[in-house]
Amino acid sequence: MALGARPNGDRSAQTASRDVLSLSGGPLLLGLLAAGVVIGGIAFAAMGVRRSFLKKVDLPGGRVGSAVTVLGVVGYVAKGGALAIVGALLVVAAVKADPEQAGGLDAAVHTLLGLPFGQALVACAGIGFASYGVYLFFRARYAKL
Repeated sequence: MALGARPNGDRSAQTASRDVLSLSGGPLLLGLLAAGVVIGGIAFAAMGVRRSFLKKVDLPGGRVGSAVTVLGVVGYVAKGGALAIVGALLVVAAVKADPEQAGGLDAAVHTLLGLPFGQALVACAGIGFASYGVYLFFRARYAKL
């Protein structure tokens, strides 16, 4: 990227999916990988809802601690949702044996935009990613080492 390359997540996902689908048992393998991505997304969302990420930080009390907790919850849920959507796109690619159905985060955003209230969902996802990024700054500061 520093030298001007423009990575394309969707193209990378499609190429990787095509390579996996070309293997013997490729659709099954891609389906298993997709299921793993979906499970990973669910796990991240659960970490947010259950606040289990707080075990890794030693937050101060008061408003700072509360704000960081809210940022973490929103961020983990958004990250989990995004992973689950990408995994779902991979599941569709595996079931249809069509690598063009696979996609990265860009395809996930376009999928969300096609849904009712899609713009609001994408805005919420963006807020969630921003929250996760801010939370990570606090996590670096207050990490239990």
